[in-house]
Amino acid sequence: MTLDINKRYILNSKRIKNIKQHILINNCLELRKVLTQKKESYIQSSNIAVHPSIDDSILKIIDEAAPKIYNLMLKEYNIYIDYYHKTIGNCYGLSIMLNLYDGNFKLIQGGILDIKYDFDVKINYLYKHSWLEKDDIVYDPALRIITPKELYYIFVEKQDEYSKEETENMLRKIGFNLTHFRDFISDVQNMNNETIGYNSLLNKIDTPEMKEEGEKLISLVRKIKYEHKSK
Repeated sequence: MTLDINKRYILNSKRIKNIKQHILINNCLELRKVLTQKKESYIQSSNIAVHPSIDDSILKIIDEAAPKIYNLMLKEYNIYIDYYHKTIGNCYGLSIMLNLYDGNFKLIQGGILDIKYDFDVKINYLYKHSWLEKDDIVYDPALRIITPKELYYIFVEKQDEYSKEETENMLRKIGFNLTHFRDFISDVQNMNNETIGYNSLLNKIDTPEMKEEGEKLISLVRKIKYEHKSK
């Protein structure tokens, strides 16, 4: 895929360094602008911003899945999983649920590289994050952006990749815990984890209770997927 980069978004080493130093400011606003070549007003709306090199027909797939996932999670768990509003901070729920619904989207977990300098000493911090890959593109539902992988990974570090089947198997181990899988399994406290009662859940991994929770969610997602196909 050829990147048709507008001059306003050309990245040189100086600009990359500047973005990385201020990457989390205003909900990663500058990062999102660079990754999509969209204006600030568009980025701050409820739109999912698509890089101009990518066919925006991918939005049809998301638009079909999003309301079904939203209704399921609200009805069964009283949880809001909304792909268009207040997505920042909900990366795990958004990415895991779409991966379960559509296995063409691989679940990816890693982090956003937040680089600081203290008296000219470089300090790297990985802000834990979760997103999706499909072919050679990245869909980051929390940031509401769709961008080429080669561009996204200038700023974001990929650690783990999960197919739909691998995500299902993980949920059978950890139950209804939409979280950073690596840290949860290894008993590492995740400061931006959304799971309530995180520490008390760790000793329940691989129990019948967790398997039941995981199987319930998997079955519910399969049900709405089947209903979608049958209509």
